[in-house]
Amino acid sequence: MITKTIKINPAKAKELQAFLDSKGRDKVGTVDVFSANFGNGVEIDIKVCDGDPPFIDAVLFVNGCDSGCLDAGDTLLGEYVFENRTVILELDDEREKEKI
Repeated sequence: MITKTIKINPAKAKELQAFLDSKGRDKVGTVDVFSANFGNGVEIDIKVCDGDPPFIDAVLFVNGCDSGCLDAGDTLLGEYVFENRTVILELDDEREKEKI
């Protein structure tokens, strides 16, 4: 298993999670994207999307083509697992985790 960790500023994580916990809007759009490049044309994007309700869209790309996605979620921080690749979104400062 290959794992990539993306560190997120605690204030940004709190802001995005509050957005995910809100009602959102009827219009779907991307609010923020976190990307992990695994080399050899493999990338995973974790997208925070607007909608009613807002959601997380985790997508696996192989050579630029959508090769899989996970069920939509509503929690930003955590693990996103595709086959033998994992992306972990965590806070820059783990001491801030209990405040999110």
